[in-house]
Amino acid sequence: MFIGNSQPFEDWTLSQWIGAVGGILYHQIASEAYGINEQIKLFDDPNDVSWSTSTVGDWVKGGIPKRKNALLVIAVLRKTARRNKRDYFTNSNIRAQAFIFLRSAACSQKFAELGDEEVDLICGDHIPEETPNNHPELYDLVQPPPPNRWEKFFGRDGDLNRTMQALNDNPVTVISGVAGEGKTSLAWFAALEASQSELCPYFDWITDKRHVVDKEGKPRNLRNKPLDFKGILKSLVRRFRWHELTGIQDVDELKNRCGEMLRQGRYLVIIDNLETLDDSEEIVNYFLGMLASKGRLAPLTSRILVTTRVQLTNNYCVPIDIHGIDQEARNDYLAFLTHSENTSLSTPQKTKLGELTDGNPLFMIIAVHRYAINPSPQTFDEIVDNLEGGIRSHFDRAFDGLFGSLASSLGPNATWIAQHAAYLSQDQPIRGADLRRQWLIYCEKHLRESQMTCLNAYDEALGQLVRHRILNRLGESGQYNMHSLIRAYFLRDSLDD
Repeated sequence: MFIGNSQPFEDWTLSQWIGAVGGILYHQIASEAYGINEQIKLFDDPNDVSWSTSTVGDWVKGGIPKRKNALLVIAVLRKTARRNKRDYFTNSNIRAQAFIFLRSAACSQKFAELGDEEVDLICGDHIPEETPNNHPELYDLVQPPPPNRWEKFFGRDGDLNRTMQALNDNPVTVISGVAGEGKTSLAWFAALEASQSELCPYFDWITDKRHVVDKEGKPRNLRNKPLDFKGILKSLVRRFRWHELTGIQDVDELKNRCGEMLRQGRYLVIIDNLETLDDSEEIVNYFLGMLASKGRLAPLTSRILVTTRVQLTNNYCVPIDIHGIDQEARNDYLAFLTHSENTSLSTPQKTKLGELTDGNPLFMIIAVHRYAINPSPQTFDEIVDNLEGGIRSHFDRAFDGLFGSLASSLGPNATWIAQHAAYLSQDQPIRGADLRRQWLIYCEKHLRESQMTCLNAYDEALGQLVRHRILNRLGESGQYNMHSLIRAYFLRDSLDD
């Protein structure tokens, strides 16, 4: 339902027109105009539409000096009115209201009314729904590429709802899970949903992910440059076209100015694979400070969405922990994969693969592709043995690509505990008391340390394993579990020691 108008008059300034359509910030007018021009090509040279906040501010004071600029402003006001459900510049009244606008105090001189082609251009529904192809410059950064439609992203409806609720209510949302679970794809679809719903109409995708694992289980190197906090800020300036911030080199000044822009608008900043960045916790703290205004968050400000394999300790971040897809979704996904690979699996085989992978989508992709190369009972049995762990296999590259960097970041104490936990977790949850007892025996015998030193080392290593999601606490029971694929990795890896 649309809100009724005040009748516009020729003495209205640009500021009054902006207020009438429900309000839009100056830098958003500039950004919206640039995007609309990319669709309707009113200006051939994009530099002619590289308006700054001060440019729009000058027009508010003295009027828009060129007719083409005025037409783009009308297109922006039309979009804003539709978003805010205001009855301005609709298909039925755009001729009359544009006539008034082009002769009003919003312009520095009286301009000619709209021609038929210009009406069609402005009213041609040139703002399509956000889909992956609407952001090709960002979509190319999303690795591995997400499905081209939500319907092909199986078993994540609940996770998307949780993510959107967190984004709506909180400044920083963190999607975490083990490698291959679909964190990146979930973040992408959440960004599209936030853009469509106008929660955050503009978003930037930032990552320095170094490699991904393909369906053959091979790590594929990416060409992303290493990122730091300044690099993230520079990305925001480029993506959101904050032209007046382009020349700032001092990090503190750039942080403060970007913070001002983020607090004034509704932007979504996605940082994919946060754990690859140095000082990841500090970066999150920086953004929390940038979004705060006098110690409090603005009600409709920008948001940060993070994906990571490692748990963050900041209590102001809302965690969205995702796990493997459920059994029903596993069967549907495996049916989709086998159809895509022109092969088939029996229902018991699908169930077995779902169990061995814990519903991990990437490992299901690798397993089905491997099976399709030589579909036979023997091939399936080999895949089962490989996924259960404890033997070297063609899954080695996938295990190393997904879990190798995580394991290499552990100290020797944490590595020993993880390998021992892998044996204890094969059939039941791991009792913390059993794990600690075995560690004390090993530590006192081989490391020849005091019991107190051994206990301190155990607590430190256990905390590292929990933060890295190698061990997962089961409530307050003192028990832990281990993802079946991580267990298989450490069972296999322990053969080398």
